[in-house]
Amino acid sequence: MHSFARSRHDTTSQQTKGLLLNGGIGYDINGSLLDFFAFRGQWRALRQRTIALAQLQIGEHVLDVGCGTGTLAIAAQRLVGKTGQVAGVDPSAQQIDRARRKATRRHLPITFQSGVIEQLTFPEQTFAVVFST
Repeated sequence: MHSFARSRHDTTSQQTKGLLLNGGIGYDINGSLLDFFAFRGQWRALRQRTIALAQLQIGEHVLDVGCGTGTLAIAAQRLVGKTGQVAGVDPSAQQIDRARRKATRRHLPITFQSGVIEQLTFPEQTFAVVFST
């Protein structure tokens, strides 16, 4: 989903061999506009389909690697409920900050942290489902 975009180097973000996107709220706004005008809602449909294919159950633990501003993690948390846990990891400090604010505003207990897929800090077998979009 993110392979078409590049961003300036951000020294506050973690280093990764993958693409690094920054922008926080600008990312959400631009992404929504791009989806509406260029992709005709297909980007949103892809997120919804990704969630549906995961067949998330109440109580499951979910990891969203490259979570960006937390949109997919927020959708996952709603499905796994209060007994489930969702964590999001992204190398961009700006994206993590935006994701935390979005989850807090919705009163969702999602854990977001800065990190890269090459160096995840979670113990083995922590998550039933892992997203990387």
